[in-house]
Amino acid sequence: MNTLRTSPLYAAQVAGLLAVCGFLACIYTTCWGSARGNPYAIEYEGHVLWACMQLADGANIYDLNALTNEPWSVVIYNPFYFVLGGLLLKLFGNSFEPLRFLTMASTLVCFVSFGALLKRCRVSDFNMILVLACFAATLPVLHWSSVARVDMLGLSLMVIALERFVKAWLDSTGGDKPKPSIAAVAFAILALFTKQQYFIAMVATVLFALYKGKKRLAGQYLAAYSIISLVIAAAIQALSGGYFAHLTYAAGLPWEWETIKLFLIPFLLDPKTISVALIIAVASRHKTSAVSAEQEKEEEEEEEQQQSFAHKSDELAALPTILLICSSVLALYTMGLRGAFHNHLLCCELALFWLAGIKLAKAPAKYATISIFATAASLSPLLGFTGEMAFCQGLRPDTAETITLLRQRCSNKSVLLSEDPSLAIFAGSVPAMIDATTILNIGALHPGQLDCLLKRIEQKAYGAVIINAHDANEQSEHIWRLPVVSTISKYYRPIRKSGGNGMRQIVFLPNP
Repeated sequence: MNTLRTSPLYAAQVAGLLAVCGFLACIYTTCWGSARGNPYAIEYEGHVLWACMQLADGANIYDLNALTNEPWSVVIYNPFYFVLGGLLLKLFGNSFEPLRFLTMASTLVCFVSFGALLKRCRVSDFNMILVLACFAATLPVLHWSSVARVDMLGLSLMVIALERFVKAWLDSTGGDKPKPSIAAVAFAILALFTKQQYFIAMVATVLFALYKGKKRLAGQYLAAYSIISLVIAAAIQALSGGYFAHLTYAAGLPWEWETIKLFLIPFLLDPKTISVALIIAVASRHKTSAVSAEQEKEEEEEEEQQQSFAHKSDELAALPTILLICSSVLALYTMGLRGAFHNHLLCCELALFWLAGIKLAKAPAKYATISIFATAASLSPLLGFTGEMAFCQGLRPDTAETITLLRQRCSNKSVLLSEDPSLAIFAGSVPAMIDATTILNIGALHPGQLDCLLKRIEQKAYGAVIINAHDANEQSEHIWRLPVVSTISKYYRPIRKSGGNGMRQIVFLPNP
C-alpha cells in the first residue's frame, strides 16, 4: 500500500476535506431548498420565464419587431435552455420551479461530468474530490446553480463535450490518424446553442489538437462544428426572422472598468485561486513529485502503470491550460460590459481547477492541505449568498400583495411596465418590456425607443410601473435611465413596496 495514504497527514487531509464537503452540501441544500420554495424571481429570471412560456405557446421569441416596438423584448441567448424550459412548463405549469430544477439538475450533471473528466486525466480520487470541492465552493457556481438561467446547463454540456474529447484522444493515443468524437462535437454544439460564450470549448479543443501536431484532427473538429452550427443558426434565422438581430443586440454595450473590477478582483484574491495558482507554479517546476518517490517503493508493475498514467496526465495538461487562457481573454471582455455579472467566470474557474487537479500529483503533499484550508477560508461569500436567498424569501409577502393589487387595480389596463416581467405575468397582465437591463443599457444606440417609452409613460398607458427602489429613491441609474425615472415620478405616484428580481421594488400607479 502507498505509504502516503497511511500517513497522519493524509488522514488529516481526508478529515478536513470531508468537513468542507459536508459544509458545502449544507450550503447547497439550503440555497436550493430556498429557491425551490420561492415562487417569485430571486434573481434576474423573469425574462427567462417569459421566453420559456412563449416557446411553450408556440410563439416567436426572436421577433425582429419586438426590438423596436412594445412590448420590447430581447433574447440575447441561444434557444436550447428555453426549449427545454418550455417543455417543462407545458408539463408542470408556468412557474419558476421547473426551470430551477433544470438548472439544479444541470449543476449535478456538471459535477459528475467534471469528475469523470478528471478521472480521464488520471487524477487520483482524493485530488478529484478536492478539485470538485474547490469548484463547488466558488460563488459563481453556487449562485448560478440556484436560479432559472442558462449558464449551468451550457457549462454541463461543455464539460461533457470535453470529457468525450479526452476519451477519444486517449483511446487513439499512439495512432497516426486519431478520429474525432461525434459525441464531443454534438455536446459542444448543444453548449453553444445554450449560451454563445461556450464556443470557447471547441476553440480550446482545436488549438490543443494543433499544439499536438494533429492538424487533420483539428480540421475535422472545426469543420464539423462550424458547418453544423451554421446550418442550425441559419435555420433558426429563417424561422424567426430576428435571431441574429437579437443575439447581436447587446454588442454595443459599453465596456467599463467599474463593472469588471466588481468580479475580477474578488476572483483574483480568492484564497482558492491563490492556492491553485501556487500549486500550478510549484508543480510546473518539478519533474518528479513526492508521490512518484513513494511509488518507487511499490511493486514494479504498479509503478509502471502509475508512470504511464502520469505521462498521459501531463500530456493532457495543455488542454485546460489552453482553455484557461482562451476563456480568461474572453471573460476580460464580456465581464466588463455594462450589466455583466460573475457568471462570465464559470469557464475560467473550471479550467483553472481542472489544470490544478492534473498538477496536484506533481506537487508536494502539503499543497493539498493548503488547498483544503483555502477552500474552507473562501466559504464566506457562499454564506453571504445564503443570506441573499433569505432576503429574497423576506420579499415574498410584499410581492404576493403586489400581485393581488395589480390584479384588482389594473384590469382595465393590461400592460404593465416592470423590470421583472414575471410580476405582470403572475398578475395576468402583459409585460411592456422584457430584459429591461439589456434594452435600457443599449438605449443610447436606439434613441427613438427611449422617446417612445417616455411618450407612453406621459400618456399613462401602463396600468402600473414597477422599478427597483434604488432607482426610484436615489435616481442613480442602476437599471432605469434618469429621464425615464423622472417621467415616471411626474405622471405616476408610489403606492407600495414590492419584490422583483430579488430586489426591493416600488410600485407606481397613475396619478388621478
